[in-house]
Amino acid sequence: MNASADNGPTHTKPSSPRSILWTIALLPFLVAPYRWLWLPCAAGAVLTLARPRQTLRLRLRNDHTIILGAPVLLIVRTALDPLFWTPWVGLAAALLLIRNRIHWTPTRARVAALAAILAALLLIGRPSLVPWLAGSGPADPATVLVCAGDSLTSGVDLDDDRQTYVARLRAALGCTVINAGFPGDTTADLLARLDRDVLSHRPTAVLLCIGGNDYLNGVSRSEFARNLESIVSRICAVTPRCVLVEVPSGIVWDPYAGVYRRVARRHGCVLAPESNLRRWLAPEMLAPGWMPRPMTLDGVHLSPRGATAVARWLRPYVMRAL
Repeated sequence: MNASADNGPTHTKPSSPRSILWTIALLPFLVAPYRWLWLPCAAGAVLTLARPRQTLRLRLRNDHTIILGAPVLLIVRTALDPLFWTPWVGLAAALLLIRNRIHWTPTRARVAALAAILAALLLIGRPSLVPWLAGSGPADPATVLVCAGDSLTSGVDLDDDRQTYVARLRAALGCTVINAGFPGDTTADLLARLDRDVLSHRPTAVLLCIGGNDYLNGVSRSEFARNLESIVSRICAVTPRCVLVEVPSGIVWDPYAGVYRRVARRHGCVLAPESNLRRWLAPEMLAPGWMPRPMTLDGVHLSPRGATAVARWLRPYVMRAL
């Protein structure tokens, strides 16, 4: 039996409907949490291995939008954080190189495809699973947790923080939880008041949620990284128990990509990755006022519902630090 009979049609023109469908499928990932980009990358890997007897050229002509487009989108959105995208680019390159050099039986192709999907799901879910596996029981009543940050932490009413995620944590943890947030703060502002408003409380642990105003004010990546490093190093000189919240910066492009993770790793902080905050806040920043159950009051500041969700999300990270 000839090759054309085995492989079906041998046309070499791209399939426009499929390209359009893959393009539409990739569009949500322009604003989705960065970690979710591993899913279309895994889909591209699966399609690279699909129909192993089909030529690589034809495979790419039919599905290049997802096979090559997903890694390109990953690189574009996280270009400043090479440790985030190089593993998947390496995997894609390896698959393209070895695809025609290995005897791919249908069973091997299915196993490899399943492994790619499972790897993506594991990488997407791991940051959320780790703190929950660490436990989230009640805190020691003598614990002093200081939550430092900007208006996401302070709330919009400086005289009453009952509608903030800090108040929700206070009720859930059953220990002393101090709100050291202040509207409009950048990392430079927080650094200036760190001793007075944070370290003077002799905290058992510190939850640090800062960075949104740096992005809005156009603070450079290098200055932001320098300020965040100074804040965290001074906190860790007082207590090693620090939770660093990765605050989303920008919608498509993140000028601070990787900064939080490197600072957290350097100082042994518990990192709360930006996935949930981006998932909650990005739609409301793009379409304020259109959400049926809004997480924010104005596209930025947390609503009571948003505060409850953020507190529920952050609690296990705090417990892991404690």
